[in-house]
Amino acid sequence: MAVGIFSRRFGRVVRRNASRRRTSTGSALRFEACEPRRVLSAGPVDLMMPLTIAADVWTASAEDDDHDHGEEAHGDVEGEVVDGRLVTNLRSYGYEFEPDTFVFDVGFDVKGLAAESVLELQVLQGVTFWNGRGDTPRFVPARGGVELNFKNATESVRVGASRAVGRSFQIGVAEPIEGGTEVHDHFDVSAGIGGSGETFRRRAPDGVYAVVGRLVGDGVEPSAPMAFVFNLGGTEEAHEAAVEFFQTSPPVSVFGVTTPAGGDYGLGRALQVTYQFSDPVTVRGNPRLPITIGGKPRVMAIDRAASSGENLVFSYTTRAGDRGVVRPQGNQLRIQLPQGSGISGEGGGVAFPAFAVTWPSIQTLTAPPRVTRVAVVSADGNYGVGQNIDFRLTWDRPVGVQAGFERNPSIQVRAIGGGVLGNADLVFLDATETSYLFRYEVKAGDSAPRGVQITGPIELNGGLIRDRFFNNESVLTFKARRVPAIKIVTS
Repeated sequence: MAVGIFSRRFGRVVRRNASRRRTSTGSALRFEACEPRRVLSAGPVDLMMPLTIAADVWTASAEDDDHDHGEEAHGDVEGEVVDGRLVTNLRSYGYEFEPDTFVFDVGFDVKGLAAESVLELQVLQGVTFWNGRGDTPRFVPARGGVELNFKNATESVRVGASRAVGRSFQIGVAEPIEGGTEVHDHFDVSAGIGGSGETFRRRAPDGVYAVVGRLVGDGVEPSAPMAFVFNLGGTEEAHEAAVEFFQTSPPVSVFGVTTPAGGDYGLGRALQVTYQFSDPVTVRGNPRLPITIGGKPRVMAIDRAASSGENLVFSYTTRAGDRGVVRPQGNQLRIQLPQGSGISGEGGGVAFPAFAVTWPSIQTLTAPPRVTRVAVVSADGNYGVGQNIDFRLTWDRPVGVQAGFERNPSIQVRAIGGGVLGNADLVFLDATETSYLFRYEVKAGDSAPRGVQITGPIELNGGLIRDRFFNNESVLTFKARRVPAIKIVTS
């Protein structure tokens, strides 16, 4: 059992029979928790200062023999590094204000990080609000400047409906303890409308507030997202319904993104991006990833056949006209959800796909290489049986040639004003990446008294000609070249 023992912060524990267990497992860790209980203040309240109350706590009744928690109050979010990932004991955690107070004490107790490494809370979804009415929680983005103010010893961060989303801020630093390390720290969280400084000018509307975040530690994968539920003036029933809502439908977030390999992409090449979520996800409609190629908008579509479980795959196959640098649209790789589309976790939990990505250097060119020049290498004159006539074909970019099984690629040699004489075969003598030599050997019976003509298309003869970098197959036709100064006389 990897559940820490926390000191009692205030008064007595209000006892309530445990009716539910929540369990999260890892290969080296098992967390168990029972129904929460509130720690209440038993002493007088100083109305001149905000009262810091403990969060809902997780403990067991004395009658629960399966949980040897004794009589201690358990008020912190607990976590431990398991197989290189931060694992927490809960996916939803609730805190209630005492009447006429507006400060929460949110505690964290995380073990197993490297000594001196930093533990942070990354905000995935800003403040949402439910007025507590009705049977089903209905959280919407907080409006009217409602914010939660997270404050620890090093900084104070305001989180609104969109403010600070994606930002990570420090909880504490891992310190050595017997058998390992521990981060044991907390935030004071206050709520209100507008204002500046450490407190708010006006009290926030009564209801239930929620912020979704995950724990991030140096050198380890982040935790699954957690919903932090704060009750300010709402009923206890609404508060418990909200905690249960996020517990049964936990939010999910991205643990990692695999981008395409950097390099050069030609026609018909697949660009693929894989999002790995913290939990299996369900896709509705057609989520997409907008990118640009050479500054022109393109869309990576969801690849349902390749997607499964926690992994969502988006792909784009290069097409004619694509040319230039491939980048995420707006330089941020962000999943778009058109109307009717959505990504949700098990139980319908909201998915938060934002994730910082290092995009590789990718160039694409889908236009095929083509021959731009046909030149004569051999000297002018008359050629007889057994003599070679050499020609050079030059492409608009470097190309690679793969010979066929029996013959190299070839071009046709004709007599000006006459018929076909035969084929000039590609030879690798004096070849460069942009031009290659083709050779014709004069045979008995050839006659071209008015000169020769070189025509296409190039016959591959089982071989291949592709550009070196983008792997596009070459255009095989080219403009014919007449050479009156090269004559063939064999009689």
